[in-house]
Amino acid sequence: MYKTVIPSGFHQLPQPAGIEKCAPPSSWSRIGSQHAAIKFNRKGGGTPFRVDELIELEDKPAVEGSHDQVFSGIGERFIKVLIMWPGYSQFPVERRICTENGTLKRERLLKLLAKHIEELVHDIHRKSITVEKGYERYELAWRPRGLPSIWRDCLITSLVHKSGSNWQVELYVRA
Repeated sequence: MYKTVIPSGFHQLPQPAGIEKCAPPSSWSRIGSQHAAIKFNRKGGGTPFRVDELIELEDKPAVEGSHDQVFSGIGERFIKVLIMWPGYSQFPVERRICTENGTLKRERLLKLLAKHIEELVHDIHRKSITVEKGYERYELAWRPRGLPSIWRDCLITSLVHKSGSNWQVELYVRA
């Protein structure tokens, strides 16, 4: 297993504490309260996947364990992925992802997560939402050619189980 190396100048995107207070559905009690994080290590090691490269990638990402069925044995048809971007607390994103009856593969999950981050950025841009005061360093700014700069400065490292059917993307951003 290769180790993911976070480049210098990047730090983990802080997530509000409230994200962990979600009540688990009763159906999850039969499978335990916590699941291991789903890691997205690049084959051969190195830096994590950037959101922009995943969005532009025509093929499947070269992720370690790409064909692993990451939700096998969970027994649930869907999980909820929560994305809360600092400075946009009024606009959390919650997306249901089908586990494909436990057959969803790591490579497909990684591409889906990048797509959901892309949707968040587009939604904030489309609604012309300004970043909250004090969070300017996390502003989802757009480059002159129409692409958000955050896509090239945002790395996806894992999907972490929080509680019940709730999961959270672990992201690193340029400081």
